[in-house]
Amino acid sequence: MRKWMICGAAAAAVAFGAGSIAAAGASAATRGDTITFEATSDTTFGTISYFNGANILHQQHDFKLSEKGADGLYHRTISFPSVSPQQILSVRVQSEGSTAKCVIKVNGKVHSRGVAHGFRASALCT
Repeated sequence: MRKWMICGAAAAAVAFGAGSIAAAGASAATRGDTITFEATSDTTFGTISYFNGANILHQQHDFKLSEKGADGLYHRTISFPSVSPQQILSVRVQSEGSTAKCVIKVNGKVHSRGVAHGFRASALCT
């Protein structure tokens, strides 16, 4: 089991950049917790990368026009129950525009927030 946690953390570090994943055992979410990732971009073109409830890396591409909010930004919420004893909490929003934002919630409480501005902004929450 310990080898799996180390390998999982190593894979996460490669996917999201070294140092962005908390050490094994420091998880803020466990099996049965509700995980919510909120992603925001100023353009429809972008990628959302995150670990699902089984700690498998997933990506969603491009926002839909129907996801545009009153603030002029595109918003997407991804929510799921964790089935992992130690949930990896990490989401990255890569925008082709100039604004990217992310929020991680565990059971409705904010765990992390991130925002980036600039050319092809990329926000990371862990």
